[in-house]
Amino acid sequence: MGQRLEAIYDPVLRAMTPDATRALLLIAAARDPSTDLLSTAMGDARGDPGAILDEIEPLVEQDGVALRFRHPLVRSAVWHRAPASARRDAHRVLADVATAGSLRGTWHRAHATDGPDERLAGELHRLADHERARNGYAAAATALEWAAALTTDRVRAARTLASAAHDAFVSGDLDRTRVLAGNVLRNADDPQARGAALHTLGLLEQYAGSVPHAVALLTDAVDRLEGRPRMWALAELAMSSYRMGDIASVRATGDRMRAAADEADHEQTVLAGIVGGVAVALRGDAEAAQGGMEHATELLERDPALREDPRFLLFAMVATGYRGLGEAARQLPQVERRLRTVRERGALGVLVPALALSSYARAAAGDHTGAYADAGEAA
Repeated sequence: MGQRLEAIYDPVLRAMTPDATRALLLIAAARDPSTDLLSTAMGDARGDPGAILDEIEPLVEQDGVALRFRHPLVRSAVWHRAPASARRDAHRVLADVATAGSLRGTWHRAHATDGPDERLAGELHRLADHERARNGYAAAATALEWAAALTTDRVRAARTLASAAHDAFVSGDLDRTRVLAGNVLRNADDPQARGAALHTLGLLEQYAGSVPHAVALLTDAVDRLEGRPRMWALAELAMSSYRMGDIASVRATGDRMRAAADEADHEQTVLAGIVGGVAVALRGDAEAAQGGMEHATELLERDPALREDPRFLLFAMVATGYRGLGEAARQLPQVERRLRTVRERGALGVLVPALALSSYARAAAGDHTGAYADAGEAA
């Protein structure tokens, strides 16, 4: 159906003048097209900018200075009927008119290049960090995927692609996660890259597949990883074991984390404190477990980088749950605030299981309407 609808626009596009066709391609390539941007990018056009806007008006609507296609399939038709060289040229023009050193310029240069570029790959890493914090994990995954393609260092490329797979999972794009992680496992020999890909696939299986398979994948990942990545894999292994009802494994994994955590690293300290606290609680020592978890959650709230990281939300909710039903009810407003942040950053891979936990807590506290709402959103 999409191809048939795109074909409807084809005669209209064929009738456009060359300047109008170029303008449409620039709008399709731009991330935030505007009349000002289009006028600058079309600086060498022979036609009058106003006349060009009038010509493309049946396909593009204007809201103030912002420009957007009247239907997504118009953009798709414009983009796909243009040859690859023309698409690269459009990105090259947009990169040239972007502010020097800007993130927008980096994005367009990545799409315009047709060969390895180590400097650009480094810029894309920085772009991914920005996108992850501002615009969402899907955009960060795309930036890292481009960075991996532009580097000639096989180890760096594999580790970058593994990071892209992880961001894709956090964004909730399971098909893309499988493709990216699968590429790493097929083509990379580096243990850290392979371990990171296995960790991500383990996450995917835990929350959207087979929990026993998740245990196997995460166990394999732990054996390959070091430092902070290993601590994350251990934490998720404990979570999967808990879901399997394997309490002995949860206790053993919590003990491993407490013994191995680098106390100078807040991420490791928080993860080891929460999972280790669960392990202690499962041995029957609730008082000792509370102490460890409270220290971890206090550290989590004090460190802004950790507090705003969606990946910690599930562990914070687990810690709250182990502190009693009353505490869980009191923490619901704070959970709601963090859920809003997760939504805004597009972290659907975390949002779904977090909403499931929130629904459970609300039901236990007697808020059945809220529980139904959270469960419905998760579904």
